[in-house]
Amino acid sequence: MDIEWYEQKSSNSKDISIEAAIQNKNLPKIFESGGRLNLMRALKIGKETNQRFTVVGSGFEYLDYKRIKSYGNTIVVPINFPRPYDISDSELNEKLTLNHLKEWNQAPSNLSVLEENGLNFAITSKGLENISDFFKNIKKAVAYGLSEKGALMSLTKIPAKVLKMDQKIGEIKKGFYANFLVASGPIFREESVIYENWVIGKQHVITPNDVVLNLDISDEDLLEYLEKAEKAGYSIEELKNIAKFNGLSSVEIKTLGRRLSNAKKELELKDEVLNKIEPKKQFPVLPVTFPNTAYGFKEKPKYSNMVFKNVTAWTNEKEGILKNVDILISNGKIKKIGKDIETPKNHFDLDCTGKHLTAGIIDEHSHIAASSINEAGQNSSAEVSIEDVIEPDDISIFRSLAGGVTTAQILHGSANPIGGRSAIIKLRWGESDEKMIFKNSDKFIKFALGENVKQSNWGSYSRFPQTRMGVEQVFVDHFNRALEYGEKMGKL
Repeated sequence: MDIEWYEQKSSNSKDISIEAAIQNKNLPKIFESGGRLNLMRALKIGKETNQRFTVVGSGFEYLDYKRIKSYGNTIVVPINFPRPYDISDSELNEKLTLNHLKEWNQAPSNLSVLEENGLNFAITSKGLENISDFFKNIKKAVAYGLSEKGALMSLTKIPAKVLKMDQKIGEIKKGFYANFLVASGPIFREESVIYENWVIGKQHVITPNDVVLNLDISDEDLLEYLEKAEKAGYSIEELKNIAKFNGLSSVEIKTLGRRLSNAKKELELKDEVLNKIEPKKQFPVLPVTFPNTAYGFKEKPKYSNMVFKNVTAWTNEKEGILKNVDILISNGKIKKIGKDIETPKNHFDLDCTGKHLTAGIIDEHSHIAASSINEAGQNSSAEVSIEDVIEPDDISIFRSLAGGVTTAQILHGSANPIGGRSAIIKLRWGESDEKMIFKNSDKFIKFALGENVKQSNWGSYSRFPQTRMGVEQVFVDHFNRALEYGEKMGKL
């Protein structure tokens, strides 16, 4: 947007940062989101500005894969899976939540969920404490359902395309850079060994390949060789072809083939014994709930049409308290209140004998359900909106609903005199932020007085105002500017 404004020569000043952006605007655009909720915000910004960003995710995309897929962006996915928690530590146990434990359990299945649902993704080592865990975690993702082909694509062709280098890297083709691995078998198998790593045609030996398949190999080494080869997907005929490639004669290959066949029979006997032993059970991946935390639903609640029967209704209107009445609810709205209402089709009865029904409580000033509540860097942040930072998994939603609160106005904090626009939300436990926000609702903005706005309570002292008189002057200045702007635009 700054580039567009600058290119229209809307400013007489020179901005070298924007000019550098103009010179490089055709480079790949990679948006580092910084977290699960911010990933969705980054996708939203891209859609609003008609920019197709590649977005760096959080590793928990399996929780939002349907929404992510609707945008069509490529996601760069970290594989810094949560480490197991030491539950013998009593102090740590006090801080652990069910959400922490579920993330540890579910995160390794993230990539398989994305692949299964057709999302385009690359893999990054970002966030790993030890780079040596990178390959190990890819193998773990494969063990949790990611296909070997999907893993390979996410490390080669997809990132090459993201970087606009897919005509030079990402495949083994004539004219491409000679970047490849030489291994004993498919590289994501536990038993496979990487021998060499070639980078732009330069050989780097990782593991010396000392075992040569020839007649001099011992029976013990041959058995181990065949076991690894079969796990890597090689047949005896393919191994004989390898031996032929290595220069063995037809007689030597025939002899070697006989030894391989005997070794195979020995392996089959070994497998038969092992198969009689009950395999170790793997810990299952827990199903995602809505939200994926304590008190989450196994399935999202569905809207229901119903008739509350024999309820005591507190109308909060001139009708007062109505005893033993029926209330018909259709498509989320009260359609009728009266005695002995006939239940329409596609509705169900709910016996409320002895129970009371009241209007939901509206919390007019709340700071729950927001991942960020202050934009404190300037004295007026009227341009921001709390609608952009709604956090639908906040346990406060569940607790507020338990207390009868059904609607809340989430206000900006009081770190500056003029905050951002508020969000009016319907408290819906287990729903997305988009489905919580009231559409086309009146817009409100937060103004604040007191000690926070002049930074007495947090000691920043990095901006104006720092006194109560200064706070008043902020209001005077901004309202005057608003009047002048309105007059200029012909609105006043």
